[in-house]
Amino acid sequence: MAHPHFRAGAEVEITSPIKRLQGTLFPGRVVAPSPHYPHAFLVEYTTLTAQSDASRPSRPNIAVVPVGRLRPSPPAETSQSFHLDDVVHTFVLGRWWKGMITKELENSRYMVYFQCVKQQHPFDAAELRLHCEWLNENWVLPFKAKEEDGDGEDDEVDC
Repeated sequence: MAHPHFRAGAEVEITSPIKRLQGTLFPGRVVAPSPHYPHAFLVEYTTLTAQSDASRPSRPNIAVVPVGRLRPSPPAETSQSFHLDDVVHTFVLGRWWKGMITKELENSRYMVYFQCVKQQHPFDAAELRLHCEWLNENWVLPFKAKEEDGDGEDDEVDC
């Protein structure tokens, strides 16, 4: 099955199958469709390497990833303002972590709570991006933001 967003060389984000890392997204690049699975791709993780032992240099980490765990990299955001309770991502330790703004601090800084690790940390606005879902080949804002226009419909956005 052809997936126009997942051609060889396309930048993607990969969800983690590990429960404690739920809500994290790893950046990657599509290498090719999987030769063995019709709804999967060979994907190279761009921030993770495969290393069998410390005495050898690391090598690219290429894995077979089902299409349900892939999404295109979201479009670059223009200047974005954030508010209390916004769902955001921040890039830490080689992956995007999903969190919620719990407090607006001074100087365009925000306290972000991460449910998966039960911790919160401060971030500059420049370190955040608004969380969006990839649904039916469209970028969709989270529920709170969708409701603001009052029509109850999912709003397509350039996240």
